[in-house]
Amino acid sequence: MKSKEEKLREALNEYFGRDVGDVKGCFIDPASPTDYVPECPVDHTKQITILTKQHVPTFAEKRKELVDQLDNDLKEIDADLNAKALGENNIRIYDEGIGAVICDFHELTDACNFHLFDCYLSVTEMIKIMDAVSVFIQELKRLKEQ
Repeated sequence: MKSKEEKLREALNEYFGRDVGDVKGCFIDPASPTDYVPECPVDHTKQITILTKQHVPTFAEKRKELVDQLDNDLKEIDADLNAKALGENNIRIYDEGIGAVICDFHELTDACNFHLFDCYLSVTEMIKIMDAVSVFIQELKRLKEQ
């Protein structure tokens, strides 16, 4: 059976991808945390601190969050409306209930140009959809400027 130190050493080797050397128990006196005590009296604690870098989301991850937010905004308008990213620069809005594509737009071209397909929506519904798309485009522009 492996000791705690051996298990810790194996875990650290795997985490860092290289041999970290011997790992021995480091017991810290809570009264004076700078003092190292080689033996472990009952009132001492064992402490291990590992520092890692915080994850910074990539542009693709942030864009996916924006597309997901657009999808949620469309679902608030009508439960059958969906937004889907097609590749890196295209967005498609479709009505899942009737299986029809409402519009496609390309992020790199003028944001006011949409390719509208045959769709039968009320004017108020279409205005709400365009408002949601407008918010998406503004957020995407802000993201690209960062």
